[in-house]
Amino acid sequence: KKAGEGAQEVAPMLCAAQCALAEALLAWDDTGGVDQEAEALLQSAMAIDTSSPDAHQAMASLRLSQERKEEAGAFMNSVLSIFSETKVECMPSIDFRFQSVKLLIEVGLLKDALKVLRMVEKERDDIAELWYLKCFVHRLLGDEVAVRQAA
Repeated sequence: KKAGEGAQEVAPMLCAAQCALAEALLAWDDTGGVDQEAEALLQSAMAIDTSSPDAHQAMASLRLSQERKEEAGAFMNSVLSIFSETKVECMPSIDFRFQSVKLLIEVGLLKDALKVLRMVEKERDDIAELWYLKCFVHRLLGDEVAVRQAA
């Protein structure tokens, strides 16, 4: 192997491991006492694999739990940017993208949430959660015609 090839193969795994560890820390702690440790893990994960949406999305979730909605929105914009640069066959799982949609809704990026839902719809239009989320977002946008069309 050429120099650096091994690091490129390991980076996504190391990023995923650090994200999982950060999420586990946050899930087990209800005092907020591990936020700094989790944030450090997520920052490291983002530095290791800049093309992975996992750490950005986990950081957005952390920021929401800290009631820092604007920063959470910035991290979700990073997730959207990564999605836009990712080939369809390499996109994260549909479940991951549904989680992205829910976070986008929480930070008020409703039109972006619809864009992600449209990407999922092109792949699979037979998932009930897809239609529920589409109706929900359209309702939040006040578009009752679109709600009836999606229902």
